[in-house]
Amino acid sequence: MKGKIGDIQILRAVAIMLVLLQHLTITEAVFHAWKIPLDMSFYLGVDLLFVVSGYIVTTSMYRDGFNVRSFFVKRVFRLYPALLAFLALSFAVYFLFRHAPISSTSVTIFQMSKPVFWQAVLAVLTGTYTLEQPPGYSFQAIWSLSVEFQFYGAMAVLCGLLGLFPRLDRRSVFSAVAALCGLIWLVISLNRFYLLSSGGFLNFGDTIAYLTNWKFDFLMVGVLVAYLKTKIALPEASIRWVRAALPLVCLIAPLILVGRSGSPFAPIAEARLLNGPALFVTGLAFALLVWLASDNRAFQIQTGVIHRSLMAIGERSYTLYLVHFPVLALAWAIIQTYAPWTFSYSALSYGIAQVAVGACLIVPITEGILRLLERPGIQIGHSLVKPPEPRLATAVVGNRS
Repeated sequence: MKGKIGDIQILRAVAIMLVLLQHLTITEAVFHAWKIPLDMSFYLGVDLLFVVSGYIVTTSMYRDGFNVRSFFVKRVFRLYPALLAFLALSFAVYFLFRHAPISSTSVTIFQMSKPVFWQAVLAVLTGTYTLEQPPGYSFQAIWSLSVEFQFYGAMAVLCGLLGLFPRLDRRSVFSAVAALCGLIWLVISLNRFYLLSSGGFLNFGDTIAYLTNWKFDFLMVGVLVAYLKTKIALPEASIRWVRAALPLVCLIAPLILVGRSGSPFAPIAEARLLNGPALFVTGLAFALLVWLASDNRAFQIQTGVIHRSLMAIGERSYTLYLVHFPVLALAWAIIQTYAPWTFSYSALSYGIAQVAVGACLIVPITEGILRLLERPGIQIGHSLVKPPEPRLATAVVGNRS
């Protein structure tokens, strides 16, 4: 993981673990058993990944001089190898639940018709999943990747247009990109507070509502962090416990705030506090967290087993995010076939079985995709945009005697 920022990798690990907690049955079972007075808000891991992505992508583009070709080549070879593996795994799940003799009424949750499956595949590849939203268990997490694809496309178009002005240097282009992203973030933020008073989003041809609903403001926050870091240096906290506590507060406080603000599945008008100020505050908290992480100041642990484990999870976070729903579907099929008694006891018993079987599946699948596809894809992408090594001039040494 040469060149990676350690704390950013750990943030990715924390984010993907939050996402997994949100989708595991055992988490909901524990919340109900312990009567925790909060809605499950671990889905905020996706929002944290948005901020991290906005920061990383913008920083990378700035380092490459906002070269659109370089950006596209590296993104394609970074994302599509693992994405194609995810689609292959999703096809296996689709085929299994269409043809395997699984006797359960719940099997319909995982089934898809052939036209809907291929519609979903096309939407995934083109980054239009949020526009079409075809149903399908394996594709439930893909909406966020679609949002990121749209963000990448918009950034490429913007930088391409700014590149038409040769007098603009790299810093000027960065300032223009940051200004536009800041304006979008401001409009979405105002929209969130407007929701609090009106019960609905502002409507400018549905564009602002779309950007707000799909949380583009978290990506914009990541862009702003990348820009502001070139202008401002965060002061170092002089008190040790403040340095240790601040990142935890930035992570845990949004989880509690959002968990007390309503369900994400409720209609927008009934979740005004959640979709309004709560997500606005969450974006600011995550921005500060990513800023601290970008300087390796977010986490005190910099060595040891825990640090190495989190770094490893962070490197695998993209693949883990892609494959976890297909893996959960396969885990359900295995449990239904070989241990159906777990369903009859309680959600907790099935949740434990789901974790055990899911872990046995997801670890080798993720590791295989990382080693065989993801890492080689990244290396190929970088090699294709790497400038050629300068040729050494051959000096002719004459006889000076």
